[in-house]
Amino acid sequence: MHLSLEFRSVLISTAFFIAFFLFLGRIQNTLVISEASIIRSKNRLEVANEQLHEKEESLEQAQRLAKIGSWSLDLLENKLVWSAEIYNIFGVDSSTFEASYEGFLSAIHPDDLDYVNEQYRGALDGKYPYDIRHRVIRKDNGEVLWVHERCNHIRNEQGEV
Repeated sequence: MHLSLEFRSVLISTAFFIAFFLFLGRIQNTLVISEASIIRSKNRLEVANEQLHEKEESLEQAQRLAKIGSWSLDLLENKLVWSAEIYNIFGVDSSTFEASYEGFLSAIHPDDLDYVNEQYRGALDGKYPYDIRHRVIRKDNGEVLWVHERCNHIRNEQGEV
């Protein structure tokens, strides 16, 4: 069977368009599936964020009721993060007081300042755990409070904080 060149061109063009449209259909199906996956991922992320927010609120309430606060200090960035209850214990407003190690030291009772600094430096060097009691002077009313502090340093493979 001998097909004319013109007829073969039409067949090839038709086959090409059929293949092309099938390919587009697959792409469209893939896009629909991908869009559905993105929507499911977004929904899971929203649920996870909501659960995280609820747990943060629960932790904040528990700390407030127990009068226990938490903090973390990034030594590389020299960034101190306090929980809401730490601000309350120290009698400072989180919107006006920038948490820092220096700011923390400024609230320590003068008679305890050297002890607190020595204990923290010793804990950093790995000499002993940071588990101390000392006094703070609240910034808002000058009240002297005894506090108990514990710190857990996270160390790298070389033992550095």
